[in-house]
Amino acid sequence: MKIDKELQDNYLQWTESALADMRTHHAKLCRDPKDTTIVSDIFSIAHNIKGMGASFGFPLMTETGVSFCRYIRSFDGQVIDPEVIDAHIRSLEVILSNRIQGDGGDIGRELIDSLTTMVDRSLAA
Repeated sequence: MKIDKELQDNYLQWTESALADMRTHHAKLCRDPKDTTIVSDIFSIAHNIKGMGASFGFPLMTETGVSFCRYIRSFDGQVIDPEVIDAHIRSLEVILSNRIQGDGGDIGRELIDSLTTMVDRSLAA
């Protein structure tokens, strides 16, 4: 499938802006980890990134978003770990800044495995 370059560029610009917003929300979450409104805002952004990543040639963004959304959905009003949120945001930022398309190869797999382990440990705590 050929991806329209202009649409892909728009996605990348939107994602950069969305990640900046997510960073702002994360800073607020660090001050008040019980604020479910902030968690909901972060989830909304992560969900949109997840939904569009693969469509624009960035399936690793989608896979990271799946992990991110799984983590947030699992909390249902409990205190969420800002470090797990930060790890997902940093992962998305790295993928975006390096324009990692496709699955990211071995590094992409390691990234997803690391996030999965982090999420699983946090949910088991």
